[in-house]
Amino acid sequence: MDATRYLVDFDTTKLAAEQYDIIIIGGGIAGIYTALEIPEQYSIAMLVKESMDTSNSVLAQGGVAAPLDKDDSPRLHFRDTVYAGAGLCDEKSVWILVNEAADNINALCGFGVDFDRKDEKKFSFSKEGAHSKSRIVHAGDTTGKEICDKLINVARMRRNITIKEKTLRSIY
Repeated sequence: MDATRYLVDFDTTKLAAEQYDIIIIGGGIAGIYTALEIPEQYSIAMLVKESMDTSNSVLAQGGVAAPLDKDDSPRLHFRDTVYAGAGLCDEKSVWILVNEAADNINALCGFGVDFDRKDEKKFSFSKEGAHSKSRIVHAGDTTGKEICDKLINVARMRRNITIKEKTLRSIY
C-alpha cells in the first residue's frame, strides 16, 4: 500500500466488508417503497444519513394524487399535470406516473397505509392545485409520516433488507 496517496494512512485490506445485491441510498418513501418492491431473494442495504424517521418524506403534509374516482381517469390526470407543469414536464414520465398511480396507492394500502376514507371502501378525496378533479388522498395532515411509518415497519420485518442508519460521516 502506498500511504502517500491518501489523506489518512489506512490499509483497505483490513476494513470490514459487506456484500449486498442492491444498495439503496436514502430512506424516504421512494427508497423504502423500492426496497419493498424488490423480490425477497435479493439482499438489500439501505444507507440512510440520519435515521429512518427523520427523512423529508416524513415531514410531507400534503396528499398523493391518483385517478381513483369513477369520474376520473389517467388521461384527465395527465392533462392536469402537464398543464400545471407549464411545459417543464417530461410527458413520457407523466404518462407512466398517472397510469401507475392507482396501483401504487393500492399497494401502499396493502402495506397498511391508512388514508382518510368516507367509509370503509371509499377514499376521501380532496382537490388541490391545478387538478380539475378531486383526486388527492390524505392521511390527515401527516400523509408522509403515515406512509413512512407503515413502510418502515414492513421493511424492518424483511430479512433481506438491512437498514444502516447514520451512515454519513463528516470529516473535519
